[in-house]
Amino acid sequence: MSRPLILLVGLAVAGCEAPPNRNSAVPSAEAETTSADADNALSAADALANNSPGTASAAISRTGWSYSEKKDEMRGNVARFARLSALEPISLDFPYGESTPELVIRQDPKYGFDIYITANGQFLCRSYDNDTISVKFDNGGIEQWACGDAEGGSSDIIFVVNAEGFLAKLRKAKRMIVEADMYQAGRQQMKFEVSGLKWGKASEPSGD
Repeated sequence: MSRPLILLVGLAVAGCEAPPNRNSAVPSAEAETTSADADNALSAADALANNSPGTASAAISRTGWSYSEKKDEMRGNVARFARLSALEPISLDFPYGESTPELVIRQDPKYGFDIYITANGQFLCRSYDNDTISVKFDNGGIEQWACGDAEGGSSDIIFVVNAEGFLAKLRKAKRMIVEADMYQAGRQQMKFEVSGLKWGKASEPSGD
């Protein structure tokens, strides 16, 4: 066999045994594996986020009553509270901005039993002017409840005058809407999911 023919045969055999091109089929398979791993990682992260203790705790605190106690170490007295955040914030002009109202039930050795609503703003309700707030429990009619301001003069809090009667309504209701006058903001509506309250008579809180 002549030398040119031998060289041609050798080159043909070498071409058949050459390694595959790593820039074609192999990278595409690697890309699919990487994509699948990324999807699995995202799914795992989502699962952890949706089931994390912090998320569950935040959801519970926003949608239900919370209970607390404050002890006077000197006198040995204990004040008890039940608190509930409104379902939606209210939005007021500067300097108050957006604020989520809070409904509070309090049994205090010094102040006695009372129910009040607090928010970042100025409520316009004076007991000496016979001012009222409008309240609707569930699908009932709109009721007018006498209200009063704080003894210390704070304008970001509004007290229900007949707290015992109001508590009786709260214990039976699932939802409540309160409408109150606020300085330079007109009548503001505050909505609360009040079901599940753990509080007996006025002086007998039963919250855990």
